Amino acid sequence: MPQTIPLTAEIVTFRIIDGPSNEALLIVACGTDKIVRAAPGFISHQLSCDSVCLWSDVRYGNCDQAACR
Repeated sequence: MPQTIPLTAEIVTFRIIDGPSNEALLIVACGTDKIVRAAPGFISHQLSCDSVCLWSDVRYGNCDQAACR
């Protein structure tokens, strides 16, 4: 039987209280894209903002031993 590697989802929700605008946050987030994609086990990443300015940052990956340390 083949070995399966569990998938993981890291989900973070947040609001910007004081500080950068939504546009500024997107610029900074785009600057980290290369680092996020280079992480072991990386599958996909999504950053979104809803109508009440609640941000969601979702990352999916394969959770083998090296990726989960």
